[in-house]
Amino acid sequence: MSDLITDVPLKVSVEVGSVRVLVRDILEWSEGTTLKLTQCTGDSLAVKVNDRLVAKGELVLVNDRLGVRLTEIISAIESDEA
Repeated sequence: MSDLITDVPLKVSVEVGSVRVLVRDILEWSEGTTLKLTQCTGDSLAVKVNDRLVAKGELVLVNDRLGVRLTEIISAIESDEA
């Protein structure tokens, strides 16, 4: 039975930060534009599966690639409250 669900694709996303901008500002963007996000270095990142919070983590650099180290797994009850 477990083989039936192991191949189901899921959307996994990590929210690194956010910013609010005006459309007129977006229209001025060009290659190399930098956005200042609301999150700071060392802040916890939200890890979501199908838009549901499942864990928290921190941004890490591994062999010149960005990754996320999970620091906390969120229970289903906590996730429903978030």
